[in-house]
Amino acid sequence: MSKSTFLALPEDVMIDAIIYLDIFQIATLRQVCHKIYSFTHIRELWVRVVGLHIIANRLPWPSHALPLSSVPTRTIKLLAIRCLLMQKYWDSCKARGEAVPSMMFRYPRGSITWLHIIRSRWFVMGTEARSLELIDLENDYDDPVARCVGIKGYVSSGLTITVNSQIVLVVNTSAHETYCFSMDIPHLGVPPKQDPAVGNFERIDSFFGYTTILSSFEDNLAYACSTEESYPVIMNRKANASVYLHRGLNVKRAQYTVQIQLRPDIAIVAKDWNIEIYSMPEVSAALTQSSLQRSIESITPLQSLSYPEDNMMWKVALLRPPVVEASSSGTLEIDAPIILGAWVDHGFAHWILCPSRVNQGSKIKTYEFTNNEGPVYFGENFQIQMSWGEYGSRLAFVGGGFPGPMLAGGIVFPGMTTREPHDSSLEEVSNWDLPYDPLVDFSWHCAFDDAAGLIVVAMTSGRVSVVDALSIWKHSLDDPGDEEFTAGNLEVELVEADAIF
Repeated sequence: MSKSTFLALPEDVMIDAIIYLDIFQIATLRQVCHKIYSFTHIRELWVRVVGLHIIANRLPWPSHALPLSSVPTRTIKLLAIRCLLMQKYWDSCKARGEAVPSMMFRYPRGSITWLHIIRSRWFVMGTEARSLELIDLENDYDDPVARCVGIKGYVSSGLTITVNSQIVLVVNTSAHETYCFSMDIPHLGVPPKQDPAVGNFERIDSFFGYTTILSSFEDNLAYACSTEESYPVIMNRKANASVYLHRGLNVKRAQYTVQIQLRPDIAIVAKDWNIEIYSMPEVSAALTQSSLQRSIESITPLQSLSYPEDNMMWKVALLRPPVVEASSSGTLEIDAPIILGAWVDHGFAHWILCPSRVNQGSKIKTYEFTNNEGPVYFGENFQIQMSWGEYGSRLAFVGGGFPGPMLAGGIVFPGMTTREPHDSSLEEVSNWDLPYDPLVDFSWHCAFDDAAGLIVVAMTSGRVSVVDALSIWKHSLDDPGDEEFTAGNLEVELVEADAIF
């Protein structure tokens, strides 16, 4: 068959041919020509890949990605690629007699101060040497793809913004400097171009005077505070204008901002004593005014919600609502709670959640998870670090006591799923031990990939563990008593998705 004849095949025949290829062969096909590349974005292709290569081989598939009809095509594709790549890793580990599901290496150039995963494949590290390094998970960990030196202070926080096909990396340092870098890096499973510019840190902007970057929306960056005021601040990086999120004069106690989430309609600010909701249109208007008058404007919240029983929140995770694809109207947001957190009380974790539709009279609901053997038990001395990450409709958790074993685990919140929106029960998934040295590994940094199921944990000693969270759920597929996760149930979901698409 000639190349022109092959490219002229009908779409359904082309998909039939592609799904039987190895995942690396599919990635190579994407580089051959534009028409074949377009076929690799078809939803039906990835739905069938899930059925043929994952479900049929009883590989793990997370429950938050079911039913497939409510999962975006991009998420299905990332999960499928990650699952198939990790299966090859499991097989090679078993052949060498190594333990799974995590792979570990030691970073040779000092401590890591910050971590972030990009496109389910790359993670960028801020180091004690005041540098940034980019590591490719599909290549040699000891040889960074790119390195940026000469940063003022060490990187303490950061995030990424996708602009067309480019990645903009925004990092904040201990010297209150903000750096914006443009990066050209390929997606998971795609061979890098033979171009020395791929992965380079191209500096495009820098700002001074802001502390701890927490969120972004379009060109707006949200910080915990500025060097002038302790209030959270939103800065527009293109207009170089800022606005303070000011609660007012009747503040009873000092407030520290724990987390921020910017959305098209509202800005959610989680502080250590309360949650505040701000209007994003009002923020945008204040940014315009700030740019014209060359001053920093201040706005007050639409609503303030206190934590139950006047408790202080010390760790908070804000979840994005799940987004599903709509055939005619673009995307559709599904109603979901917007905030989760925990505070310590007699060694147990208390969790809060707030409804996503915040109106007058909205109440914060509180739940308690008191399984002493679970990953949320704090121990008697309460000396503990924790890191949180969004995981689809779950909250991923990494934490541990000092001294004592480090635990990494996940908590399922069925109330976060679209199938059971009113279920408020809590259920433990699993926990697993990470290798560490109690003499030197007294702190760590984590990065979460909510689409592909990946957690990277970096210890003080430079020990880095790359954990595939999907494999933690693999035992559920092997348990015939668990009806929710059996392969037969997954096949039913797949048939339903096939019927829709």
